[in-house]
Amino acid sequence: MISAFQVKQIRTVLIVLIAASILAGGAYFLLTAKRYSLAALTGRDVAPAGTNGTAASSVTLKSEQEYRGLFMAKKLFRPLVKKVYKQEKTETIDDVTRDLMLIGVVKQTALEAMIKNRRTRQTYMVRAGMMVGKVKIENVEDDKVVVSFDGAKKTLFIQ
Repeated sequence: MISAFQVKQIRTVLIVLIAASILAGGAYFLLTAKRYSLAALTGRDVAPAGTNGTAASSVTLKSEQEYRGLFMAKKLFRPLVKKVYKQEKTETIDDVTRDLMLIGVVKQTALEAMIKNRRTRQTYMVRAGMMVGKVKIENVEDDKVVVSFDGAKKTLFIQ
């Protein structure tokens, strides 16, 4: 399987090869047009650059600088796709506790809470200071549990 980095390298190599072949073709055309008359190649009359072609079927040659300007204006080596950066979604305590449900509180040596994760269908027996996923259990009371995430606190009540 080809990674995204390898695809990017292949794409870059292909772009360079295509651009080089275009430039080489343009240079060959210019050399050929200068060495042989364009009229011999096309069978038409050739009007020099900067003049109005008065012949019915005339071809106007541009200077080398004009062709270079056209190539540079195309920006052959620009990225093909604009990079789109996704903003990282920051999780809130509501996002993290959305699937958690307080089932009950049991008193043994200390108060323990039964918390069920509705998404994974797992039930946890936890005390103060323990973790359930990304959430820390701060305090367990008779009918509620206080949890925290990134400094924010939320209270879960028995359902």
